[in-house]
Amino acid sequence: MLATIRQNLTLKIISILVSIFMYIYVQADRNPMVTRLVIAAVHPINQPEGLEVEASQQQVEVNVTGPKALLDHLKDSSIRAIADLKGIQSADKKSALVRINFSCSTLPAQENAKLTYDSPIRSVNFQLFDQKRRDMLVTPLYTQAPPSGFQYGKPELHPARVTVFGRGDRLSRVEQLVVNASPTEAGEVIEGDFPISPRDTQNRFVDGVTISPDTVHVSVPLTELPSSRIVTVSAGVVDLPLPPYKLISVSVTPSQVKIEGKPAKINQIFTLLTEDISIRELTETKEFDASLISLPDINFRDVDGHPLNRVKVKITIGKSNPAVSGTVPPNEDPPAGQKTSAP
Repeated sequence: MLATIRQNLTLKIISILVSIFMYIYVQADRNPMVTRLVIAAVHPINQPEGLEVEASQQQVEVNVTGPKALLDHLKDSSIRAIADLKGIQSADKKSALVRINFSCSTLPAQENAKLTYDSPIRSVNFQLFDQKRRDMLVTPLYTQAPPSGFQYGKPELHPARVTVFGRGDRLSRVEQLVVNASPTEAGEVIEGDFPISPRDTQNRFVDGVTISPDTVHVSVPLTELPSSRIVTVSAGVVDLPLPPYKLISVSVTPSQVKIEGKPAKINQIFTLLTEDISIRELTETKEFDASLISLPDINFRDVDGHPLNRVKVKITIGKSNPAVSGTVPPNEDPPAGQKTSAP
């Protein structure tokens, strides 16, 4: 059998080589190898936790060579310049030069192996940034005015404080976190979940930071605006001085106070009283610092609108003239059985 194989061995070898050559020629003619220039996006992988990276360039040019049938349907976005960041730590340095490898994200491994890549750029420099975090309060803003005669009450936010993550240079720009809260229908209370927006000192949006959670639930009641009116203040003097002293006058500063509350309540109030003031033991003029008697759901303010709950009360005391025979000093009842003489 071996002898049979050796017969015309040279011709057999030449026949095999010609067959292989013809197959390659036919295949190359039907599906030739071509080269195409594409723009590949730089795609970092295995990014260390707590580290943010920024490539010095986002795209690189690469010549892709492969069967024409594959390259005819190839999109630039399919080719990626893979940069493996495994093992890189910002604690070691502020930047790192990372070698890149090219691959097609839309082809299976078997087809991908048919492509070759040639690029003048084989490495990309990455800036390394430690990711920082801050806990911040959220501020609600109302994009719609309340209906006439009403006002928005105290808002409730859940959660009221959230965490912001990002590069230190970006995180330092965040001055406040705001939510633009609005009612589902005009004239209604505000109730719902709203996205949080990071803002700088000039109220510009700060990009590149992450907020967790990124929404908060906002509840804002709608309350009726209080009415106001001016009323007088009366000192709560409960007695008189003992003879021979007498009460000359009582003055209150301020003598008028603005009250605020629901119209049905304040329309029934004409005078405010101070706390009780006893002057029985007074023998001379004296000024008291007296509290106003509070009223439920009523606020007191001075004429300039400042909150007020105390006033000055001046009690002027005088002395009666020496008693004339048969007369009774003012503010004193005559003894039993004695009549007051005519003036």
